[in-house]
Amino acid sequence: MKALLMIFILLLSLPLQAETRTEEMLRRSDNLAASEAEPLQTFYWQALQSWQQGDTVQALRDFDYAAWQGSLAAAERLCVMDAFGVGAAPNTLKAAFWCERAELGGRDMAQVRQYLEQSWVASE
Repeated sequence: MKALLMIFILLLSLPLQAETRTEEMLRRSDNLAASEAEPLQTFYWQALQSWQQGDTVQALRDFDYAAWQGSLAAAERLCVMDAFGVGAAPNTLKAAFWCERAELGGRDMAQVRQYLEQSWVASE
């Protein structure tokens, strides 16, 4: 009985652990943005401000714009958001694209890549 209770508690904590990892990855993007060149920082912080104000659509547009302008932080954030469905439904194709862009800039996106690969295998 005690073993079943432990398994039940562990299963309940899995979504929380995944959410915590996602939040950590998003914070990592925020920290990176602080070290980017000034125009890229401005684009990123505008997007983050829209996000914090609850304007998800505008935030996603702004992060997309920042990433296309060269912000690795925005590319990394979009990779995570698209992979895990933060702010919109998961989009593995977009996530893979933004992960690739972030990795080309030297970012380590192995955790997200692994998740995407598992998602693709599960959907086959």
